[in-house]
Amino acid sequence: MKSTDLARFSAWHKWSSDAVRKAPDRPGVYAFRLVGNGFGRLKGESDLVYIGCAASKNGTVSSRLSDHLPSRADGSNVAHRLRDAQKMGNLEVAWGILATPKEAIDEEARLLRKYYGNHLELPPINRCEPAKQTRKILESLTKFVQAENQSKRHSLDDARTLAEKLFEYLAHSQL
Repeated sequence: MKSTDLARFSAWHKWSSDAVRKAPDRPGVYAFRLVGNGFGRLKGESDLVYIGCAASKNGTVSSRLSDHLPSRADGSNVAHRLRDAQKMGNLEVAWGILATPKEAIDEEARLLRKYYGNHLELPPINRCEPAKQTRKILESLTKFVQAENQSKRHSLDDARTLAEKLFEYLAHSQL
């Protein structure tokens, strides 16, 4: 999954306080990418380093991005990790507006499932998936793949292919 797969997102903006000022005062999802730099993942390659959402009752994309500014690096884990990622290249941010916080949570979970399905890992700055249901699905599939591999009923490649197909299905379902 690459930044070009985020079709309903805004244009990309250089990561700065100017981008925060341009961001909407509405719920939504947002993503950070390294400009022009694809990097290897367990499977494939991506330029996305973080996917997040603004979903609290009064949360907006603008306020959430403000939490990630470099000036907040001492207090915010994500801001600190984004600052570290900037050592690898320039960061840009884009967002998608959604009608409700629930839709923002669901969209973030869908994007993270899709990313995981494509790369067998989360974006490097994401430490955990947001939705409890997503976490349970990932844990269950991981246990399944491990059990299949240990029992030798299927080869590791067969188990991995099955897990990838399940993730692809889940990414397109309305969980």
